[in-house]
Amino acid sequence: MTIVYGSINSEGTHTDTSSTKLGAKRYATLNGYDTISVRHGYNAFIVAKKNNKGKWINKLLTNS
Repeated sequence: MTIVYGSINSEGTHTDTSSTKLGAKRYATLNGYDTISVRHGYNAFIVAKKNNKGKWINKLLTNS
């Protein structure tokens, strides 16, 4: 299954942007987004969010 990284817009929609997490962070930073996600098949999950100081904070996926 293909893994694709992307950004989340203000409406909560995932948009494919990169095949790497770093590439997705770069795209999001250059285009004014503050949340990136990863898509597995048809499902997308948030993996990192930018805080108010401009630093990316990784979100851990858990089964709880």
